[in-house]
Amino acid sequence: MRKLTDFDYMLSSYINEEDKLEQLRLPFTKTFTIEYIKNNMKIDNFVVGKKNKNSFCYRLEFELDKLGSMKGSNSKKFGIYYSQQKQDYVVTKAWQRNNVNQSFTDLKAEIVKIIDLGKKDNTSKEIDAIPLSDIFKYKILSVYYPYKYLNIFAKEPLTYFLSQFYQTKDLKNMSIYELQKMLIDMKRKDKALKNWSNIEYGNYLYYLFPNAKKLNSSDYPNRLKHQSYDIETPQIPEGKEYSYKEIYNNPIIITESITHFLDSSKKKRHQEHNKAKIDYVTKEQKNIKLGMIGEEIVFNSEV
Repeated sequence: MRKLTDFDYMLSSYINEEDKLEQLRLPFTKTFTIEYIKNNMKIDNFVVGKKNKNSFCYRLEFELDKLGSMKGSNSKKFGIYYSQQKQDYVVTKAWQRNNVNQSFTDLKAEIVKIIDLGKKDNTSKEIDAIPLSDIFKYKILSVYYPYKYLNIFAKEPLTYFLSQFYQTKDLKNMSIYELQKMLIDMKRKDKALKNWSNIEYGNYLYYLFPNAKKLNSSDYPNRLKHQSYDIETPQIPEGKEYSYKEIYNNPIIITESITHFLDSSKKKRHQEHNKAKIDYVTKEQKNIKLGMIGEEIVFNSEV
């Protein structure tokens, strides 16, 4: 069995965007509160297809794409959508009622139920029983509860990631919730990753094992589905072998007091020395750091 810590060498080249992702997530959850969904959300504030980029489904799929991809499936996954071709609402079989308004009322109640159930533990069977696509249900859960659910919503990539660590474990008959839980438990045991949100963690897994992206492709011949999963050895992407993030995040600052020794006036130097003594230890440390950075840049340029 391999462990996440086996790939800690990848962390130095990985760009953590958790703050940016949170800036995307929070406005959505503040707009679409349970109270708003239950009491105020109209059908056109929900569906895709009406050219409303502020609708629940449009924002969930496209605006929050970096929080977990929903690509590879059509608008039927939402239960109700608007067809530009038919110029009418389309209701999937599970949600057909006497009229579209009743269909939407019932569907809306189930979305509220999903969000309510997400607060609790051991509710996966109730969530799975709701007749909406897994990709839709688990995207909702991961957006509202980023520390409880993973932003990977299909069995194929979840199984692929776990296969990279558990080569002998039978994963075929496990639910999405169970597969997610296994991956999240691995994160909680890892000192470097345990405080990450599951959204950032899911993105990191795709960074470690990029072949999993083929599982989300709509180009069936190129998919890994129904094939044996090869073991990947994570490789730092070309061009990221040398990281300068620390240099740019902690720039060397040459202070005025350090440069006073260049003054030709002995009297002025003596006066300045009395005002603020030069910290030669700090100065020497900065010079050493600057020299090492210069050597590294020259070496990398030669490479």
